[in-house]
Amino acid sequence: AEGPAWVGADSPDKREFWDLAQAPWDSDVLLAATDSAAWRSEDGGMSWSFSGMGIDHLNLRSVAIGADGRCWAGSRPGPNQDAAVYCSADTGRTWASCPPPPAGSADGVWSILPRSESVLISTGWVGSGDGRVLRLRDGVSAWEEQVKAHYRSFRALTEVGTGSDRILAGTESCGGVMCSTDGGETWSSRLAGLNAANVFCIELLDPVAGTVGVGEGFSGAFAIGHDWGSSWTRMDSLFPSVFLRGLAVHPHDPQLLYAAAWNGIYRSTNGGESWTTASSSTSQHVGIDVSPADPAILYAGGVQGVSISRDGGDTWTSPESTLVASVTALAVDPRDGWHALVAADGLAFETHDVGESWDTLSITNCASLAFHPEDPGWVYAGGPAGVYISTNGGDSFTYQTEGFDYQQVNAIISDPDDPGIIWAGTPGGVYKSIDGGQTWHFNSDGVANLDVRAFMFHCETRRVFVGGHSGGVHWAFADATPAEGHAPGSVNSRVLSLTISPVPCGDHIQLSIVPLGAGHGEGRHARVTLYDLDGRRVRSTGIELPGSIVWNLEGMATGSYFLRAESSGSSAIAPLTVVR
Repeated sequence: AEGPAWVGADSPDKREFWDLAQAPWDSDVLLAATDSAAWRSEDGGMSWSFSGMGIDHLNLRSVAIGADGRCWAGSRPGPNQDAAVYCSADTGRTWASCPPPPAGSADGVWSILPRSESVLISTGWVGSGDGRVLRLRDGVSAWEEQVKAHYRSFRALTEVGTGSDRILAGTESCGGVMCSTDGGETWSSRLAGLNAANVFCIELLDPVAGTVGVGEGFSGAFAIGHDWGSSWTRMDSLFPSVFLRGLAVHPHDPQLLYAAAWNGIYRSTNGGESWTTASSSTSQHVGIDVSPADPAILYAGGVQGVSISRDGGDTWTSPESTLVASVTALAVDPRDGWHALVAADGLAFETHDVGESWDTLSITNCASLAFHPEDPGWVYAGGPAGVYISTNGGDSFTYQTEGFDYQQVNAIISDPDDPGIIWAGTPGGVYKSIDGGQTWHFNSDGVANLDVRAFMFHCETRRVFVGGHSGGVHWAFADATPAEGHAPGSVNSRVLSLTISPVPCGDHIQLSIVPLGAGHGEGRHARVTLYDLDGRRVRSTGIELPGSIVWNLEGMATGSYFLRAESSGSSAIAPLTVVR
């Protein structure tokens, strides 16, 4: 079908055109905002006349016409002049100044929404600063701040239905939409799926309810994901900083959170509902980690080096011998709080005495670090085109690159049940290894081209979460097999046969796994995992190949399940029915 026909109009001028408003009582009456003045049309836009008495030679960004006939215009700052708002009582023929928004609060008045007995405006800065929605009530001489968003410019305001109390405010810089249901008095985030946010860190807050906390990099927001991220509550109006780069959760108290931000370290004792300053250091922090073995010990890294707390974040110090280089990543040994690794200025360093002294490790161009949570002998470090892997606690590393597409590894995590299963995040997506990093497979269905900056693993449901730069939060079941055809260097003949008996089964079952193809799989191990139909892991074990094992299923509920066996790039699945 052909598209609509467009008719050329007598353009109001040849400058930049920013906004258009239509009179509620007459669709032929229009106002236009340009970068030099306001213009008016009385014939539906076919012809225009100058409408700038009082606002001529101003760089306008927004216009609006209220139901009461008053017109409004908003500007960008000019020489020796802040952003301003103007009002007209004669449909845009003459204009007068309104009370000015707070000085220096905006790089422009981007949108105007007239309301009964008040007017709302949206403001913000291009690329930096805080955005605001402000209200001016009739008979009041000052603007009231309704909502503020860190590092996000509010660019649009609209009512959901004429005269409705439901108002939406749209933001730039990947901030999503905020909503008010009481005419602009209170606001909440409406960023379902958090698909537009710059996510730099993810932490699990409540493993039973599936509550996830994320930190957004450029906006500085802290957001809480409910029911595994099916809905989100952004707490940016309560988080007091910008550029949130690191989150840490106390290992025994999920209500106690720590955050590393661009202008300090913050702490929450109520699961992120409110925050207080833990350190006023201006180190431009990029990461924070709490020792699982000794929660009183915390490490924070930033542009000016490493800061350490030995009292749960009450006080922070930088030992004289500590690193002063720009830190990009850090990791704390899960069994020893005195042992930590830090990546700084492309090198990696290690301390065994809570930062009093440091040794240089044998890796370069390191951008990410991780210990295996159950076996700290396994250490992982992201390199410029692969992953450094240590099996002796960081004493020595091997560099594994097979399968990578020459991309920097900015985030890394391993399976808590198997240190040989590893995920690596790159600017192009996710890579996975199931053989201890010897080979890697592109594993990015749904997140291809996502610039991955953070990982989080949930053991009970076997979910792996990823956070991306301008890509939000996504998750997948950890045992999904890498897509066929995305495994450079893989050997397709390396497959498994998984059999179970009896079928159906009662209180006991025998599992048998055989590698198919001569010479493939001999001497290797496979991991067999039992899942329910919702993808939750019921149990898991390792089996030497070829081999078999008997499982006791007493106490397990009757019903349908499935088994997955996985070993060195190959896998097999078998259904399982439990009857009594």
